[in-house]
Amino acid sequence: MSGLYDYLRETRNNTPFVPELEKLSFIHMLLNAGYGGMDQDLPISNNAIPVTFANYSIIRDLILQHKSYELPVVYVSLHWENYIVSPHKLARILQGIAHVMYETTYLISKELQRDTNGSHPHTGAIGLYCSDYTQMYQPKNYESPDVFSKQLYYAIHQHYLMNFRLLCNETWAGLQNTILQRHAERLANEKQKTENEMEQYINDFDKEIEGYKKALDDMYRKVQALSIENTQLRNNQTQHLEGRPVLLQGREQDLYAGEIQDYVCDILRTELVHAIDNTRRRDVLASLVEANPTTYPHKKKQEEVKNTLRTYTGMTPTIRRRLEDIGFSIDSTSPPHKITFKGDTRYTFALSKSPSDARGNKNAANKIITLFL
Repeated sequence: MSGLYDYLRETRNNTPFVPELEKLSFIHMLLNAGYGGMDQDLPISNNAIPVTFANYSIIRDLILQHKSYELPVVYVSLHWENYIVSPHKLARILQGIAHVMYETTYLISKELQRDTNGSHPHTGAIGLYCSDYTQMYQPKNYESPDVFSKQLYYAIHQHYLMNFRLLCNETWAGLQNTILQRHAERLANEKQKTENEMEQYINDFDKEIEGYKKALDDMYRKVQALSIENTQLRNNQTQHLEGRPVLLQGREQDLYAGEIQDYVCDILRTELVHAIDNTRRRDVLASLVEANPTTYPHKKKQEEVKNTLRTYTGMTPTIRRRLEDIGFSIDSTSPPHKITFKGDTRYTFALSKSPSDARGNKNAANKIITLFL
């Protein structure tokens, strides 16, 4: 298959001379931009590739014709710790039409001599390795390194480039066609991506609607349950009123959960402590305390007020947040901070913006507790 491919690409043009070309600025620009690509395991670039023991097998297999590349490979050997032709300059001259590799140590040359039976370039010689063509050069036999580099450039053009017909994707029209194809593919991918995103959006929207429907059903069931519970509570309240409950709540409403019951229980416990043993008063009080347990939320709030104002030196964001978490509202528009509790403006306390000392903080905490809690 490879032979047929090479045959189809060959021309019958045996032009003996290649005119001197202008500098390949376009190729230079592409290579510098990193668009050289790879020729198997060798990058197509305008930089020479050093041969070390890490990539030694490449040049060995080229010399033994066990391996070939799409582009020719030029191998530059050392000549008394130097090079007759600079491999880096040669790589810039041959950019895009050949790989340039160079020997980095005489140990490589000794290894090649052993593995190739001495058929390797050495002591300044340069080898050219194509897929079906091998040539050894002695640059010292040429007038100058520049003359040799030009002749090598012509030789590669003559044997490699001039004997190949350009494929479609190697022409400007082919390149434009490839660009158009990639643009069309990109548009198709973007269209598919947009369709996928739209489908995902529709699916997410449907799921969200289903979630709302489920939440609405749950709320409806909760409303029904609360309605039933409300009816039961009304019935129980009616029964209690008919049986004359011990206490009626009165006009005041809880500012927080369990506030009024907490106060009543606290009063009952205080009275129980002072009640005389073995009296009806004590037994009734004990029965009421036992029947009405409380967690004393107002005592917890009292402790929170004391802890918050213990180190009060001014209304910092932290102290303001803690007071608000307890339930206080703070108006700082006037010289002292105006404090209210749970929106009940019947009770207010003026907290100094610049307290005097720790005793003053303690007194302020006690006044707030007495007024609000």
